[in-house]
Amino acid sequence: MGMMTRGAKMWVPVPERGRTEQENVASLLDSLRLIKALNIHQPDLPIELTIEPVMKKSVNANVLKGRFVLPNPVPSPASPSSAQNLSPTKDLIAVILDDQSPDDVRLARDLGVDHVGGQDLLDRILAEEIKPTKLLVHTRSPKIQNMFTSAESKKTMFKRLAELGLMIPSEKRGTMSVDLSALISNSKASIDWQVQKKKKPLQTPSDGPPAKTPPPSSPKTPKNSPHLIDSFIAIPVGSVQMHLVHLEQNIAHFLSLVSNLTQFGTSSSSSSSSSAVSPKTPSSSSPDASLSNLPKHKSTTTPFKSGRPIKKPGIYKATVSVKGIPPITVI
Repeated sequence: MGMMTRGAKMWVPVPERGRTEQENVASLLDSLRLIKALNIHQPDLPIELTIEPVMKKSVNANVLKGRFVLPNPVPSPASPSSAQNLSPTKDLIAVILDDQSPDDVRLARDLGVDHVGGQDLLDRILAEEIKPTKLLVHTRSPKIQNMFTSAESKKTMFKRLAELGLMIPSEKRGTMSVDLSALISNSKASIDWQVQKKKKPLQTPSDGPPAKTPPPSSPKTPKNSPHLIDSFIAIPVGSVQMHLVHLEQNIAHFLSLVSNLTQFGTSSSSSSSSSAVSPKTPSSSSPDASLSNLPKHKSTTTPFKSGRPIKKPGIYKATVSVKGIPPITVI
């Protein structure tokens, strides 16, 4: 009677399992609902997405930069007085052009460019007297074109621009063009982004010198295995006043873009500039009609579906944040 039959199982107590990091991840929609609820009286606050990517060893991390057009553009501030809330994410645009052409200078200023000039403006930027967030080059003048295409420029000036966190002007990325109007309009309607190195914590004197330890011997890994890079990507994806699904779509599209770049070194159709443009196609008379000049890729017409999982390969961690609230992890 006291014997156990064959095949009987004995249950033993197991220590309570601690919460894993993945269990502390909030859903994207719930996170956005919380942000909107806590900032209902500050509709113009910008919402930022921060990503920590994981690269395949066969893909160079230098591909993590480019230009992205939000599927749903950020609306204008609800009131002039609240526009100051957007100041941290407002782009300061500088255009290098032939400053001896009054028509070009006038057009650039009419289109809302913050800084316009030639060699003198470029020198002030390199000296950090002026700190734009976007640098554009109008290459209709051979003199200006030579400034950015000579071998000497690529050795010295390009390195300095990279140190300043500015995108290297390029026709491929749409930051260099002979069409001044399209150059400026496309830039104002898009986000230029690139990876940024994480800041290392400063060592205090009390910490003392770091102990010298031999480097750990790590086994060889396959060429295509993923590895976490010591960098992050941060871009504004909208404001508190935007529709919940529009914010979700902006975030999902950019995550898809980064995911494909980390895995294949190129963007996919779902995250290309052409598919990221607002569903409403601008008319030829509209100021945004120049968006049609952005690089085109093959695109699908698959409609966006809200509520889908956003976890993607190549994304180690993603957070959404707004001023006054700690970042919320969504991946």
